[in-house]
Amino acid sequence: MYWRGMDGFSVLFPADLAPWAGVVLLGVSFLGSFVTVALGIGGGALLLAVMASLMSPAALIPVHGVVQLGSNLFRAGLMIRHCHWPPILAFAGGSAAGAVLGGAVAIDLPPGAVLIGVGAFVIFSVVARPPRWLRRN
Repeated sequence: MYWRGMDGFSVLFPADLAPWAGVVLLGVSFLGSFVTVALGIGGGALLLAVMASLMSPAALIPVHGVVQLGSNLFRAGLMIRHCHWPPILAFAGGSAAGAVLGGAVAIDLPPGAVLIGVGAFVIFSVVARPPRWLRRN
């Protein structure tokens, strides 16, 4: 298949990702966004689990971060009139510092550690109970 270099798809997908896998990831990204909108949580973990089975560990964290950034910016753009700005501004500085420090650490992680961490996160997010202060009753 030569369609990858003939148009804009080569920009969208990593070079080592099969075209069918890219289409699957686009579909799962849409499904994950729907899950998050409908349930409030879970779409990112769903996408992360599927991405871990289709992508190299070196590309997993940065690509997932970019996908989540785009999804969340789009959702924020839709709801911009309803945003309460003081908490957003308070978290912005810490978020920027965390992104810089987290990116520096993520680059040096061995691929096996990335896959184990992703698997542990997905399992934990499925079976763990929320902290008492987050429970409704």
